[in-house]
Amino acid sequence: MGRVKYRELIVESAEALLLIEKEQTRSYLKDRVRYLRYLKTEVVNSQQEAGNLIGLQVVQSKKLWRLYLEGGLKALLTHHPRGYNGKLSKEEYEKVLSYLDEDKACTQYDIQEFINTTLGKKYTQSGISLLCKRLKIKNKTGRPTNVRKDE
Repeated sequence: MGRVKYRELIVESAEALLLIEKEQTRSYLKDRVRYLRYLKTEVVNSQQEAGNLIGLQVVQSKKLWRLYLEGGLKALLTHHPRGYNGKLSKEEYEKVLSYLDEDKACTQYDIQEFINTTLGKKYTQSGISLLCKRLKIKNKTGRPTNVRKDE
C-alpha cells in the first residue's frame, strides 16, 4: 500500500484552511482544521504525526480522517453539545414541577412515587436525589428548638 496523497484528497486550499482555523472559536475545532492543514501542506507525513502535533492518539487521528472523508470539512466543524438530559422529557419536567408547586410531596419518596405512577418512569433513590439537585430543590426543614425554651 502506497503513501496517501493528502494534498490531493483534501479539497480545501492551505490558505482557506488557515482562514477557517482562525475563524473558529472553540479550540478543538481549531485543532481539527489545523490537523487537516498539516496534512495538506505536508508538514507531516501521516495521520499519526498530525494527531501528535495537536495532542491526539492514533485512534483519534484516524477517526478525524474518516470523518473528513465521509462528511468533508462541514462534518469536522460540526459542534455536538454533550450532556445528559435525564430520563424525563421537557413536558414531564413541567408535570413534576407543577406537582411540587402544589406542595403534595414531603419527601423524595413522594416524588419517586409520583414519577413512577404518573409518568411511568423508574427512578432509584439516588436518581431522585440527583433529579432534585438538577431541579434545585432543597430539603426544607424547620430550625431545631431547645426543649427547655420558654414558649
